[in-house]
Amino acid sequence: TIEPTALDDVKTPWGGKYVLRLDVSGADANPGLTIVDRTPLRAVRTTVDSGQTTYQLALDDLRPWRVSTLRDPYRIQLDMGGYTSSISGSIAVYTPIPGAPPLPRFTVTGFTSAPEETVRWRLRDASQNVIASGVAPVGTHTGHQWAAFEFALPGAASATGDQWLEVYWQSAGDPLEQGLVRVRLKVG
Repeated sequence: TIEPTALDDVKTPWGGKYVLRLDVSGADANPGLTIVDRTPLRAVRTTVDSGQTTYQLALDDLRPWRVSTLRDPYRIQLDMGGYTSSISGSIAVYTPIPGAPPLPRFTVTGFTSAPEETVRWRLRDASQNVIASGVAPVGTHTGHQWAAFEFALPGAASATGDQWLEVYWQSAGDPLEQGLVRVRLKVG
């Protein structure tokens, strides 16, 4: 389970204002407290009780967060924050970052909680004309978690001026675009 909770600073002097608690069954962990003290993460407290490991992440604030699980070996991937313009309710684009130059070829990475196994993308020129588009696969979803995506795009060498990368998802048979994120790629 994963749940955010407000902290009482008097009762928990090791932490920030909030704690994000992750309960994991069967994890092999060493109990203890690690002080991080880099915003937004202040500390990580690990406890083990009857085969249940609890990770408490002390936070300055409740920034948008996303979690996914990876296998071989099993691990939890937790992501917090990001560029506001690169995040929607169901998609977070990490690269390219807003303001990056449009390159002849670049990699798009991010997370999605979309129920589909793909994300769609398109590249627009400065006049908002679509100059390239496609579909890319995402990793495996488990429960209500997020899944990672990573794909390479050929840049539009013939386009001049700023470009916009758009990432979104669509349900089969539904033309409505969901979770649209627009990342501006800036020339100069």
